[in-house]
Parts: sequence; C-alpha cells; structure tokens
Amino acid sequence: MQKVQFQHFYPYAELTSFLYEAARENPDFVHLDVLTRTEEGREVFLVTLADFSLGDAAEQRGAYYVQSGIHANEGAGTTAALHLMETILSSKNRQEILRKTIFYIIPRVNPDGVEYSISKCASIRSKFSKLNGLPNAVIPSDLNGDGMILSMRWEDPLGTMKEYPGIPGLMVRREPGDTEGPFYSVATEGYIENYDGGPLQFGMRPRDLNRSLPVHWAPTANAADYPCRDIESRAVAEFMVTHPNIFAGIDYHCGSCGILRPLMTPDTDLSNEDRHTILDVGKIGSDITGLPLISVREYKAPDDPPAPPHGCSNEWAYHVLGISHYVIELGNGYNGIGLKTEEILKNWRNVENGPWLKRIVERHQAFGSEILVPWKKFQHPQLGEVEIGGFKDGQAYYMYPPDMENLIPKTTAFLLEHSQMGPKLILGNLETTNLGGGIFRVRAMCMNIGRFGTTVMSGSEGYLAQSNVSVTDCGSQNASILSRPAQYTFRQLPSMGREPLEWFLRAEPGEEITITAAHPKSVPAAITFTLN
Repeated sequence: MQKVQFQHFYPYAELTSFLYEAARENPDFVHLDVLTRTEEGREVFLVTLADFSLGDAAEQRGAYYVQSGIHANEGAGTTAALHLMETILSSKNRQEILRKTIFYIIPRVNPDGVEYSISKCASIRSKFSKLNGLPNAVIPSDLNGDGMILSMRWEDPLGTMKEYPGIPGLMVRREPGDTEGPFYSVATEGYIENYDGGPLQFGMRPRDLNRSLPVHWAPTANAADYPCRDIESRAVAEFMVTHPNIFAGIDYHCGSCGILRPLMTPDTDLSNEDRHTILDVGKIGSDITGLPLISVREYKAPDDPPAPPHGCSNEWAYHVLGISHYVIELGNGYNGIGLKTEEILKNWRNVENGPWLKRIVERHQAFGSEILVPWKKFQHPQLGEVEIGGFKDGQAYYMYPPDMENLIPKTTAFLLEHSQMGPKLILGNLETTNLGGGIFRVRAMCMNIGRFGTTVMSGSEGYLAQSNVSVTDCGSQNASILSRPAQYTFRQLPSMGREPLEWFLRAEPGEEITITAAHPKSVPAAITFTLN
C-alpha cells in the first residue's frame, strides 16, 4: 500500500486513492464503507481495521475510534489518521493487534470543507451558511481566476490594517494612535451582495461541526442551527451511539500543540476514578508524544474565563458515550517556529500583530514554501481597483506541512498504547464437584484484567453507553441448571475486578459444559470443561 506522505495535505482525490488501495491490498484486514455523502456529493469514509478471517466474530471485541478533518483548515489530522492505518497494516503483528482491538477510523469527517480549504487556500472553519439579505455582504469567490480565494485590500486612510515592516505584503492590525500609513481596508476576496457603498460585512455565517454534537449544545455564533443539523455530524453521532463496543478514541485537530483532556467540568466535580484515569492516561500520551497535557478549561488566554465549547467531541465522548477520549492538537505555524503552546496561549490576542507572523513567513520562504501570496492589482466590479493576495489560510494556521513527519509517528504510538487499554474479560479458578446423584456444583471467577473498567467513564449520561457484563453457563441438552441464574449480570467490572460464579447442575458424568463471559467492549471469554 501507499506510504503516507508529509509534503502536503491530502486533497480528496488523493485521500480516496489511498483508502481504496489500502482496502484492495488488505482485504482480510480492511473494510472501506461510506458513512454518508455530503451536500456536494463527496463520501465520508469509514475504515474498519479488524481480522476479518474471524468472520462474524471479527467485530465482537472492543473498538478504538479515530476521527479527523472535522475542521476544514486542519488537514494534518487526515495525515495522522492515515499514518495509523499504515502503521497497523504494515506491522508484522497486525493480526495480533486486530484480534485484541478493532479500529474505526474516519479520516475526514468534513470532506466538503477540507476540499474548499485545500483547493482554494481559503479561510473556513467547517462550513458556511449564507446570510441572505445582509447589506454589503462579501461572498467568498475566486475573482481573479487564480484558483484561490485569498484577501482583497485597498488603501484607506481610515483602514484598520497596514503592512508589517520588513515583509512586503504582510498585513497586521493598525495600533491605536498610529498615523504612519499607508493604511488599508482588508476583506475576503469575493463579490459584494446588496452593495450600497456602506461598510462591508462578511456574508457567510460559520457552522462549526465540532460545536454541533447533542451534548451541552447552545445556539452560539458558530454553532449549527440545531444539534446534528449537518449530515456529517449526524452520521458520526449515530455511528458512535450504535457501536457500544467503542471504549476509547481520539479527535485530531491543528490547534497549538497539546493533548486536550476532558472536561469543561471542574476536576473537583469528577469522580476520583474518572479524574485519575483521565490524568494517568493523558500523562502516558504526553510522555510518548512530548505534547503538554492540557485541560480544555485551560486551553485559552490565561485571563479569559473558561468558555464552554458546547457540542464538542470531548464532552460528547465523556457525557454521552462514557469512553476514554482526548483531542490531539498537532500544532501549526506558530509551533513550527519553536513557540511552546504555553507561550502562544499567554499571547493569544496578539499572535497576529506581526513579529511571529514575520518569522513564519521567513521560515516558509527559507524552505521554498509559499504561504504569503504577493498582492496583485485587480479591477473589482463594485469597489474599483483593489489588490488580491495575502495568506494561504487553508494551510492549517500557516503550518509547514513537512513538520507533520516529526510529530505524527509519536501520536500514532500513543494511539496504539491507548487502544490496548480496553476491558479484557477472562474466566478462571474453575472448580467442579460431583455431589452425587447426578448433581454437580460448578464454581469459577470472572475477572477484568484490562486497564479500563467495563463502564470506562462513570460520567456518561447516555442510555446506550453502558452495558452489563454477562456470564452464561451453556450446558448441553442433557444438563439442567437446578439453582442460581443461568446468566449472571454485573453492572460494572472495574479494572482488576473479580466476580464469583456458581451453578448447581443436574447432568451425567462426561457432559461437556461451556461458560462464556461477554461485554461489548471486550473480546468474549470462554472456558469449556467436562463433568466427571
């Protein structure tokens, strides 16, 4: 299969080619399905990695879930998801890995938005809704036919932007009291709807697919009109809810480097077990990747109050699904020039004032990478003469793509470690006693030796998230249970927890009996013995 490339972000056609080739060359380990189709007709792919030689039992085990590409201008996440696929499928231990855990991977949740961002080098969070009837509304459009949607600027003594010294074309905010022009007005490249000569407004409202999941949802400025309004977020939510075998997962993003741990809930409001698990597993991830472990509450400027990210994946995973889940931020151009995330957050409101952007541009130029497009004159049909150019905003917050090669293998190593922590049921301490008269007593023990308990996270409010552990005595037609339930059920079997089992059976010596233990998040366990 193809090797993952780190030189650029994957456009849709290249992503599709990678996935189909992986499925074609690994039919015993890869199933490629279409989770849904977007408004523009692109496919949201679901990759299932499992040992399909097991037949119907292939997915009867705990599952690890990975998604990326929910934010359009964060293309590195797709690369990370593909790297996980390549690492597993090229491993000599792939069958052993996939017999313990299966992997559900959605390498691009939002293919329409990502394709717009990559192909047009345009600024977009997830999706746009057009604001009909807005006066002087700028509608993003490739006016000059260069294939990109960048920015327009024109000289304006009352403009709020100016060029930064030493980097021609780099636009920064005009500071209060600054009278040393020239100054500019800057807007997204596009035509103007309902133009009357007044101040321009952006004519689109952003819809953030990671603020649209049905958990603590609120009608914020960048949320969808209602939870799961978009077909992509709805398909993801439905898939996760209907697959209770998922015990853990990762959502890849391209904010400043870090592992974001749940939750917006203060740590003091979490159970001790959940808090310790979240911190302990997060520390393992931090040690493997070198990324700082950061609470979602603290991923902000220090003097800003915590702002709940309503309807986001971490909250959804904890409160609804009850799984172990983290957001991995793969970094951006600011990290690329050597800045630590703590420093970036401390200076969050001033990151685009100039000095750091200058270093980013110079770094790209040193590598022969164009991140800042020179401004060129264009006769706008409504504004008259303008210039079009500026940053390629579709490049993951100015990331230099080859930087992915340093970090992504480390995050894959963490995902593989995390994926082995699911509940694991075993049966043992079998004891059979012939009491005479065709009566036998059978005793055994069911134990969970996995890192996570079968509940995984106790904070789940989801009605489908939690399942009982079931242990069943499967006797033959000639054996009957005289007392005790035929099936034991346990609400929760914690990590290293044990539960005793006992049955009294009427049977003839020589009867073969099987005891099975099952839970959606574990490989089934079974023990077979003969009554003597």
